[in-house]
Amino acid sequence: MNDKQIKLLEQIGSLFLELSKSMKPEQPSAKTEPVKQTPPPPPETPKSFVDLVQSEDWPSAVDPEALVQTEEDKYERAEGIIDLMIEHHTEGLKFLDFGCGEGHVSKGIVSQNPSLSVGYDIKQPENQIVPWDVEKDSLLLTTNLEKVKSNGPYDVILVYDVLDHCENPIEALNTIKSLAGDKGKIFVRCHPWCSRHGGHIYQDLNKAFAHLFLTPEEIKSITGKDLMLCQKVFLPQRTYTNWFKQVGFQVKHENTDKNIVENFFFKEPLKTILVNMFKINQFPKFQMEQSFLDYVLLK
Repeated sequence: MNDKQIKLLEQIGSLFLELSKSMKPEQPSAKTEPVKQTPPPPPETPKSFVDLVQSEDWPSAVDPEALVQTEEDKYERAEGIIDLMIEHHTEGLKFLDFGCGEGHVSKGIVSQNPSLSVGYDIKQPENQIVPWDVEKDSLLLTTNLEKVKSNGPYDVILVYDVLDHCENPIEALNTIKSLAGDKGKIFVRCHPWCSRHGGHIYQDLNKAFAHLFLTPEEIKSITGKDLMLCQKVFLPQRTYTNWFKQVGFQVKHENTDKNIVENFFFKEPLKTILVNMFKINQFPKFQMEQSFLDYVLLK
């Protein structure tokens, strides 16, 4: 970080200090009746801070070379997901990718000779690698949940980067449970909201933890897109495990994929902003290191 950026951080720290002071309500006099006050709206982030987030000094959320852009990239990513998440071959079994996107994983699984590979999503993608709602060569991509149910139950279900997009994750998990066979396995990957790419905006704003520092409106003004969750909600690991317990899943295996938090975020005023945001007495290193939460669930 150069001297200019260090000076900018110091200026931003002063701005945030003044903003925090202005947010404190005045205390009523002991001799007067307390006045009910309407809390002021949250202050806008100083423009200099927005500029800093977009600068070259701010760490990237993901390696720019790892961003998925071409069709070849998508197939390579699908192969990586299959190798990472599916612990055994699906030969002769029924496979379901719940939240399949364009369907690259479902198509990739076909090479393992399942009895059927189904990809389900709530809407058809613009880019269609195969025709949807047409079963061919043991592959079916569909938006019709009833068609998914009629082809079940499933021996292997993948739920990759889906729950943190759901408006009602409990309802989604109950649906997934109903689709699994008695001995079925459900492989789940989640993004904690506080992870370095928890805002799912790195394709448009590849800046680590940007969603923790900028408002959804500011992110939209930069990227032109809304956040999937338009509020700063932190979903720690226990949130997901509580959901699984509530639905009645057994957690057979869980793993946390971590990334090192750069020293950049330990500097002031970023450190104080994060400590106050998480409402703890120390830097939230443990929370921010969690990039992915992986689970294997049983009915």
